[in-house]
Amino acid sequence: MKSMYLAGAVAVLLSAAVSSCTKSDDYKEFLESGPQIYPAKIDSLKVATGRYRAGLSWIVSSDPSVVKARIYWNNRSDSMDVAIDAAQRPDTVKAIVAGLEEKPYTFEVFTFNKQGNRSIGVSASGRALGERYEEALLNWSVVHKQIIPAAPPYSSALVVWSPFYLDGIVGVSATYTDADGNQQTKVLPADAAASATSLSFVFEKFTPGGTLTYTTLYLPQKQALDTLSAAPETITIP
Repeated sequence: MKSMYLAGAVAVLLSAAVSSCTKSDDYKEFLESGPQIYPAKIDSLKVATGRYRAGLSWIVSSDPSVVKARIYWNNRSDSMDVAIDAAQRPDTVKAIVAGLEEKPYTFEVFTFNKQGNRSIGVSASGRALGERYEEALLNWSVVHKQIIPAAPPYSSALVVWSPFYLDGIVGVSATYTDADGNQQTKVLPADAAASATSLSFVFEKFTPGGTLTYTTLYLPQKQALDTLSAAPETITIP
C-alpha cells in the first residue's frame, strides 16, 4: 500500500515539473519573439470617380514603422500594394485603381510594417463610370451655324449653341479640320451657361461645306479623375 502511495506522489511531482518547464519555455519563447506591434491606420480616405478607374487618397500617419499600404476591393478578391516612402509621413498618399468595371465599389485600405503586421482597416465607397453613364448624357443643341468672312484666303465658321446648365457640365469640345489640313480642337467653357440663353464660338480657317464634330463635356464629381462626354454629333456648315 505504501508503495502505491509513493508511486502516486512521484507521478504528481513529475507532472508538476513537466508543467512548470512547459510554461516556462512558452513564456521564454514569448519574451524572445516579443509582442506584436501593429502599425497605425490611415486617416481621411477619399475615393474619386474615374472612367473605368478610381482614385484613392488618404493621410498616412507619422508612424515610422509603416512601409506600405494595401488596397482591397471586390470583397477583398482584388488588391494592390502602395509603397509608403519615409518622406511621405505625414502627408497625403494617392493611388489609382485602374481596369475597373462600371459599378460602385467599396475600398479597404490597411497599412503594414516590415514584420508584415497589419493595421486596422479603413473603408470608403465610390464608383467607376463608363459607356453606360455617357450614353445617358445630353448634348447642347446647335441653334445657328454659318460661314462668316475672315482675312483672305480664309473663312471662319460661327456656331451658336442653346445651353442648359447642369451641375458637372464643363462645356463643349469641338473638332474640325482647318483649311490648312490641320485638325483643331476647341473647348467652349460652360462658365456662363447658367445665365446665358445662347453661347457662340468662332472657328477660324474653316472651309465652307466642312464638318464639325462636337460633344458636351461632363465632370461627374468635383474631384473626378476624368471628364466624360456625351455621344459626339457632327454638323455640316455650308
